Amino acid sequence: MINTILGIEIGGTYIRVGIKKTNTLNDHTQYKIVKKKISIRDNLFEEIEDELFTFIDMILEKEKLAINRIGLSIAANFDRKTGEIIYWSNNPKWEGCNIKEKLKKKYGTEVLMEDDANCGALGEFYYGYRGKLNSMIYLSIGTGLGAGIIINKSLYVGDFGKAGEIGHVISGLGDSLCSCGQRGCYQSIISGKALLNDYFRESNKKAADIQSLMNKVKMNGNIESKLLFRFINILSNCIYNLVMLFDISHIVLGGGMVQFIIEYIPKIQEIVNEQLKIFKRSVNIIESKCNENAGVFGALCLKE
Repeated sequence: MINTILGIEIGGTYIRVGIKKTNTLNDHTQYKIVKKKISIRDNLFEEIEDELFTFIDMILEKEKLAINRIGLSIAANFDRKTGEIIYWSNNPKWEGCNIKEKLKKKYGTEVLMEDDANCGALGEFYYGYRGKLNSMIYLSIGTGLGAGIIINKSLYVGDFGKAGEIGHVISGLGDSLCSCGQRGCYQSIISGKALLNDYFRESNKKAADIQSLMNKVKMNGNIESKLLFRFINILSNCIYNLVMLFDISHIVLGGGMVQFIIEYIPKIQEIVNEQLKIFKRSVNIIESKCNENAGVFGALCLKE
């Protein structure tokens, strides 16, 4: 049996499992990623528990692996001492669940846990940009909005372990209701879910998904183009605020929405740098190199 580190990312639709057959952070070659579609959202953990563990067991058996450590990435607020999920806006049925203890009991090994944006930041820092950036912010734009912050080559989580919750910073740029119950949070304006909600409000029509909405933008749809223009400008405002707060020179854009706005990244950088000019600063806005695997790569990097 080969000793290994297991990285597990639990999202709303997919479970991703990463296998790393070395304990060295700087070795980026000995890994493998496997993913499976499992309906996490709207199901209790107990309803998908067997499917999850069967999937992991199958990988371990096939690869003939023994686990040294498990790193877990999850898009939820959790108690850093116990691992219990405190708040998960997109999956409230998991609140109160302690998946960290369940994994520890099942596999008899150390389990380290971090939220998805922080894992995304670690994944990009170690695997995407190979430790070449001294400081960076990973901005995850998907169903929600979050940030992982690397300062002087270390993950910054804050005093309560909740740093980077940019999605729930009140922007002052709108009054859309956020999943947290407040109005005007950045997440309620610049996320995939927000863009679809805005389209419904403006057109009284439902777009099937972001892809279909962006197709209408490319066909010069008036409403769709106006919404995208607003999205880009408020995203630029959000990035400007992050740069002013943390004095960071690199912002890495990740998450499911990025594939739809890649061509607009130069424009976003132009807007932000124009605002920063008076302060003699500038920022490099770059896309994720790890793409959908940033979170699971980050889970593989978790250490005490």
